[in-house]
Amino acid sequence: MQKLISYMSKTVLLLTFVLTFSCNSQVISTKELKGNWYLLANSEIHNATYTEIFIDDNYIYYFTDRFGLKPKSKYEIRNNVLFQSGFDSKIEMYGELSLGDSIFLIKSDESKAVLKKIADSINLEGYIKNKVNEDIFKRSFMKRLEKWKE
Repeated sequence: MQKLISYMSKTVLLLTFVLTFSCNSQVISTKELKGNWYLLANSEIHNATYTEIFIDDNYIYYFTDRFGLKPKSKYEIRNNVLFQSGFDSKIEMYGELSLGDSIFLIKSDESKAVLKKIADSINLEGYIKNKVNEDIFKRSFMKRLEKWKE
């Protein structure tokens, strides 16, 4: 029952975000996306894995509960569309971007994902830049994962 309520609340949040920002004409820059984010909701929620993301000027870094740190991915933004390199290093369209207050949406033909800013100072950026050791980062990550599952 808890999982159903959690799923429903994430779905409502996703729909609210989509309806609020679908007509947003704001130009999104790399500067606005830089920082630490986590996957709040995904239109394919049954396949969702907890994912934290760090975005810098040139790369997106992913850390998931299933696979840990994944290889960094080069990205660029053109006309509010996120382009990202795949395994073959070819830059491909990933999805349209909409930005809200500490939250953003990535929308493609196949799915929609809502990401929320991480306020915790122990985050993926600190781990990537060697400011936080792996054990401390993973403990904070696991706390956020447990909260996300609620």
